[in-house]
Amino acid sequence: MSRSWWLRTALLFFLILASCYILMPTVVEMMLYPEVTDEMADDLNDEEAVRNPPLPDWYNAIPKSLKPNTLSLGLDLQGGLMMRYRVDIDTAIDDKLASNAANMRSALAENGKVVDYKVDRPQNQIYLTFADAADTSVLTEEFMRDYPILTVAKTDGAQVTLALRENYFNEQEESAVQQAVEIVRERIDGLGVAQPTVRIENGRNIAVELPGLSRKGVERAEKLISTTAVLSFKLVADKNEALTTFRQLAQGLTKENQIYISGNSLRADDVMKGKRIETSGKDILKAYVQLHENEIPSGREVVFEKVDLRERKMEVAEDVDPATLPTSWRMRLVHTNIMEGSNQTLGGENVETAYPASNPDTGMPYVALKLDRTGGDLFYEVTKKHVGDQLAILMDDQLVSDPVIRSEIPGGNVSIEMGRGNRQETMNEVNNLVVSLRSGSLPAPIRQEFKTLVGPSLGMDSIVKGMEALAWGFALVFFGMILYYKQSGLIASFALLINILFIMAGMASMGASLTMPGIAGIVLTVGMSVDANVIVFERIREELRSNETPRKAIIIGYEKALWTILDSNITTAIAAVVLMNFGSGPVKGFAVTLLLGIISTVYAAFFVTKTIFELKVRLNSEKLSI
Repeated sequence: MSRSWWLRTALLFFLILASCYILMPTVVEMMLYPEVTDEMADDLNDEEAVRNPPLPDWYNAIPKSLKPNTLSLGLDLQGGLMMRYRVDIDTAIDDKLASNAANMRSALAENGKVVDYKVDRPQNQIYLTFADAADTSVLTEEFMRDYPILTVAKTDGAQVTLALRENYFNEQEESAVQQAVEIVRERIDGLGVAQPTVRIENGRNIAVELPGLSRKGVERAEKLISTTAVLSFKLVADKNEALTTFRQLAQGLTKENQIYISGNSLRADDVMKGKRIETSGKDILKAYVQLHENEIPSGREVVFEKVDLRERKMEVAEDVDPATLPTSWRMRLVHTNIMEGSNQTLGGENVETAYPASNPDTGMPYVALKLDRTGGDLFYEVTKKHVGDQLAILMDDQLVSDPVIRSEIPGGNVSIEMGRGNRQETMNEVNNLVVSLRSGSLPAPIRQEFKTLVGPSLGMDSIVKGMEALAWGFALVFFGMILYYKQSGLIASFALLINILFIMAGMASMGASLTMPGIAGIVLTVGMSVDANVIVFERIREELRSNETPRKAIIIGYEKALWTILDSNITTAIAAVVLMNFGSGPVKGFAVTLLLGIISTVYAAFFVTKTIFELKVRLNSEKLSI
């Protein structure tokens, strides 16, 4: 018994010291030196940001690897960003229909069959018009196996109607929304936001809550979340072929199109309404291309490129800052496939690893990719056969880089240079692309329906009221226990303080956020902890009435109370685990706090108070104030 008592005492002191150490950053950064938000700081680069007020030197001297996490506050307490997105299944299916139609036309052209196509997006159908009605027989069951989402719905002379296979739309809707939630959650984790909330609302809607983001963080989060991130490698089409194609497309231009000829391509600028983009220049070009799909050569496709600021500067007056102009976009013509006469593709699915790197000569950051074996072999073959040609590196339908292939590149190592702005802007683009590639591509575009910045004033009011409730609850329990159980009540109150310390330390070590429901969970834990002590004390009282010695009454009292307390706490813990797995947001925050409180309560009731009682009877074994 002596060894057991000393071990429990040593463990208790160790846990108290460890909890204090874990909570040290929270006390220093949030209580002793709370950061004053400076609106100007959001406009500075990360290297220039200075904390106000600065943290003490002794605290900064602690290595980051040894410094525990700070207990963060949830959106309801510290403010942050609330957004709702809608998964655009219709656009994803429209794009898939157009892609299948273009690939089918190319495959038929290789077999000597001339065909035009039209995509009926509202009806989810494709109309194929053959030059010869007899050629429709080529759409055999074996041919259609390469296009599993399509079925032949109707044949009328030289025209064939293809439709989506039955139940395809419903299957895509359900899987796309769930997959989008997982990818968005993984991307947000790359931002380092503590306890973000991502959940499905009303079928296609995704709600996102990001606590404690600065204005700069909000912009990065929005861009990262909405990027579809389908990476692909293709070859840039010959300049003469591109010029011919764009001249053909330009014949249908009118003033209403808001598209103009510039250089060897077609361009469009963002349509601005004040400082807000009303219509993207890219969307203007994309809509025009969809209306003239049949004028694009077989085996080719149009992608879009943001015009470099330095190139735009040549087209405007010298006293005009290009950065203040609307973004300008242009069309680029690329090969549909990475290899002529082959359906092979090279893209994000072939990326084994992606990480940011820096050019030792220029110091500019770039994205370094390592392709898997299949992708590496294909990339080597492409670069070997196309030395001197331009390689198109695409993110979704946007060209992000078009380097000239100087020589064959073995090993599957690829670098992607991002933009030509300042180093910090380029680094942000690099980090966003790396996170997007690591998390995977979204199965469908997502459109932001609204966003709301929640201010911290409501949060501070909630914190004050929550702390007041906790303080009043503890005070009433403290005085009630002392009045009824005398010195033993004081021991129970001390154990309650230790209990709260362990809960807060546990949350900080897990990187959890303290929310208003979490505070409610702590208040509930106070009552549960006292309930466990009441059960133990009443058992000890029964033994004392039976004329047992204080030492023996303590031992028997804890033994008899053990299963009663475990039974009630285990059932509550099961409910907390269920809420953690199936709940989200505030519900999950409440469940985490409650589960930590249950574990801490059982430990405090059986080990903390028992250790103190044993110390007391060692000092005075004749009397027990209970």
